Amino acid sequence: MASSTHKNTLLAEQARALFTERAIRALPELAKAIGDKLAVLAEQPGSAREMQEQRDALLAFQKNGSVWVQGTISAWSTAQTTPRVAAQSRFADSSKFELMGNEVMENQILASRLALRLLDFSSWELNDLRLRIQHLEAIPELHKDDIFRPEVLARHMAEQWTDAPLPRQLWLTAQNLIQKTMAERMLDVYHATNEFLVRQGVMAEIDLRPLVRRTPSAVTANSAFRSGPEGAGPNTACHRRSGRWCCRRVGDGRFRGQHIGWRCGGRQGQGRCVAGDTKRRQSRLRRDAHADGHHAPGQGAHAGPRRDGAPQALALQPGFGL
Repeated sequence: MASSTHKNTLLAEQARALFTERAIRALPELAKAIGDKLAVLAEQPGSAREMQEQRDALLAFQKNGSVWVQGTISAWSTAQTTPRVAAQSRFADSSKFELMGNEVMENQILASRLALRLLDFSSWELNDLRLRIQHLEAIPELHKDDIFRPEVLARHMAEQWTDAPLPRQLWLTAQNLIQKTMAERMLDVYHATNEFLVRQGVMAEIDLRPLVRRTPSAVTANSAFRSGPEGAGPNTACHRRSGRWCCRRVGDGRFRGQHIGWRCGGRQGQGRCVAGDTKRRQSRLRRDAHADGHHAPGQGAHAGPRRDGAPQALALQPGFGL
């Protein structure tokens, strides 16, 4: 047991080392792209003031850009080993009400924008990596200062930009380039780290169903749907194929938050199945329509006379209009 725990801890450390190494490789490339962009802007015509500002920005980055890169490398390398007690960051904890200087607030905004862009590009890879690290280290959640978190990467980049020092306006000038370049590179880094863990036999297949959290009201409302005698919804007895649910919503393919109108690939090989309450609703609408002598809502025109001569209403299509 102890040897297994030690092996898992070692794998997690190796994953962080690989992740940090791959992320560091993106910084020189990013710095070169920023320098090229500033050089192009400095050559563009404009007012004397604008041209002077662009030249000053280029000179500032040429002077301190390498300082920013080295500072970020050092900060990421330090963050590679997650401390037991989180170090106090210059960015105030959002859960506390404190007065913050304009510089701290503005840096926090820049870092948050970059972190959101990274998360937008790498959310699936990040989620898989998070689950694998939690499995290895037997923890409920990643440390708030874990290097795997996009907000940690972005926070150190913004902090080191100020420490270089580089003007904040220069970051804003290159912000789109920074976000785009880092998002694309970090997607590859997250993917490479996941591949490393998979090759080591860590959760090659990730089943997300046990992670779905349901409120008590939702569980009560859907209990009949999940376990009804009609096989109304997906269950482990007849709606499981290779560990994945085969049921899908009818219509535009999106989950609508209701349990009416399921259509799946088959219930015990018998073709299509629908929710039990959908069947009951169809039966009630047909019965009311025949009793009142007119169509039930949503049933459309009569399909023609029945064998006994009475008009027959069209049946509702399961999953549509409900």
